[in-house]
Amino acid sequence: TAPIARVYLDESLDFDGDGRRYYFPGELTSEVGRRLGALAPRTRPVRFSLNGEGPSIYVLGEHLGDEFLERHFGHRNFDFVRGKREAGDPDEVLWRAEIEWIHSAPRPLTAALAARRYDLDRFTDWLATVLFCATGDLYQDAMIRDRSGELAAGRWTWIHWDHDMSFRAPPCTSRFRRQNEV
Repeated sequence: TAPIARVYLDESLDFDGDGRRYYFPGELTSEVGRRLGALAPRTRPVRFSLNGEGPSIYVLGEHLGDEFLERHFGHRNFDFVRGKREAGDPDEVLWRAEIEWIHSAPRPLTAALAARRYDLDRFTDWLATVLFCATGDLYQDAMIRDRSGELAAGRWTWIHWDHDMSFRAPPCTSRFRRQNEV
C-alpha cells in the first residue's frame, strides 16, 4: 500500500450516556467493517504528548479525501459525499440528488433497481456493521462514485468513517440524547 500522505489525530476516549468511559469505539467498528469486506481508513492507537503535557491515548488515522482515493484506487476521479456534512458543503448537491432519486424511484423500490445505482454489497457491509456495533449516529460514512466506472461499475459505494458513537448502552445510543436510531 502506498504511504499515507495526510493523517488526523483524534481522542480515543469517549463516554457513554451514563458516564461510562471506553476507548476506540470508532476503530473497533471500522475493524468489524473491514472484516466484513468494507473499505475503511487505516488507524492506529498512539500515545501522544503535546506541548510538554503528559502523554494521552489518541488515534492516528488516515485522512479521508482526494489523497486517500488516489492512494487506494490510483486516481482522484470520484464524486465524494460525506454522510456528515456542514452547511454549504459542495457535496450537498450530490447528496440532494441522491435523496431526490430515492424519492422519485418506482414503488416498490426493488433490489435490482437499487443495485444499478448502488453497490449493495458494500451497503450491506455498512448496515451490518453499524447495527452490530450499535452506532448511535448511523449515517457518518462516505459515499463515493468512480466517474471512470472502474470501481463498483461507477455505482455509489461506501467507505466506513466516523463511527465514534458505537457500542453505546441503550437507550443512550447517542451522547446527544436525540438520536436513538439503533
